[in-house]
Amino acid sequence: MVMRIEEEAIYLITCKTQYAMKKTMIISVGIAALMLCLCVTFKLHHFVGANILLLSSLATILLITLPVSIIYVARSKPANCILYLFGLFSGLLFFTGLAFKTLHYPASLEISSVAAVFFSVFIVLYARHLYKLEALIIEG
Repeated sequence: MVMRIEEEAIYLITCKTQYAMKKTMIISVGIAALMLCLCVTFKLHHFVGANILLLSSLATILLITLPVSIIYVARSKPANCILYLFGLFSGLLFFTGLAFKTLHYPASLEISSVAAVFFSVFIVLYARHLYKLEALIIEG
């Protein structure tokens, strides 16, 4: 009886955390998309505040959406943490390079080049993961 109550408590705590992370991710993606649409409109019409909207929308993606999504996926499949870390870093560098390029800051080419290297490593690791997963499915 006590074991069953303990198992249900652990399950409830785990599901509550995952539900909160998923809800945070959905809300932050919606906010970032709305801010990005406003930013594009402001940039096209050369309104004041377009750069602030761009930075805030990319910061929302960088600091909330990507880490929460990576943590959510890594908790559900902890064996592939290195794969998810490379995906996170390549996404962070990609969006940072995009912000630097759009705002005409220096070093945007260097940041984008490093992001391309991280993304290439991520693609190789992901292909390796899919190959192993397919081999496991064929075997069993």
